[in-house]
Amino acid sequence: MDACKTPRSNQPILFCTPPEPHRAVARLTHFDDDASMTSAESNVVTTQSAIPSTASVGRWWIAVAGALVLAVPLGWLLSYGAALVALLGLYFFALFGIVLGGLMYRIAAPARPISRTLVHIGVSIVTLFCWGISMGIEVHEFPTDKADQAAKAVPILPDGMDITGFKDHVAQFVRDTLREDHGSSGFFGYARWILASSRMELEVETVTRPIVLRSIHHRFWWAFRVLASIVFLWFAMFAVVRPLTGMSDPAGVANPQKC
Repeated sequence: MDACKTPRSNQPILFCTPPEPHRAVARLTHFDDDASMTSAESNVVTTQSAIPSTASVGRWWIAVAGALVLAVPLGWLLSYGAALVALLGLYFFALFGIVLGGLMYRIAAPARPISRTLVHIGVSIVTLFCWGISMGIEVHEFPTDKADQAAKAVPILPDGMDITGFKDHVAQFVRDTLREDHGSSGFFGYARWILASSRMELEVETVTRPIVLRSIHHRFWWAFRVLASIVFLWFAMFAVVRPLTGMSDPAGVANPQKC
């Protein structure tokens, strides 16, 4: 504390001496250093927490494996849902995509964040696997479905054939037609047949006109349904697991609230 006198009263007035300039600068510099160190430390923590660890990668692949197991029954159901009229089966591809994504999110949520590339790869694997099961069952059951259709269209069976033998004959006719005319009785032959004509003519002795066997969705509509089913399944799944690429947990799976 220093004292000085005013010109009129000659009485001392006490006041605090202002700090010296170099001391003030030193204090500000010290404060700035502390602030910069705190900011740098927080950046390091944030960066380290945003880098996926080996454990998080492993947990993500466990989630993918769990989704592949669930995709088996769902793909079987989709093989029947895909054949619904007016492309209504696309709704079930989106719905089951959400179900698969929910399972993956619940398993992998505690391991956030997960690399976006890994998420894309995992979702693509599950999508192709589930869609492949659906399409594989559709192709495998196609000859049997056409045999049932032909049996209903024939009032009188050919001589020496019962209903089981007639269905077996028609199913073999369908396979042979796909193999001989379109190169394969599997998916590629099935796809070529649909895109080329989507119809077969079956000659039966007891029927005057050939029985026409058609696919449920013809040509362009079948191609559109196949592409749309893959897109719907992939995007529905990815929309659910997308938050795994960041630190947020909008569903509160990793840290559920306790009642």
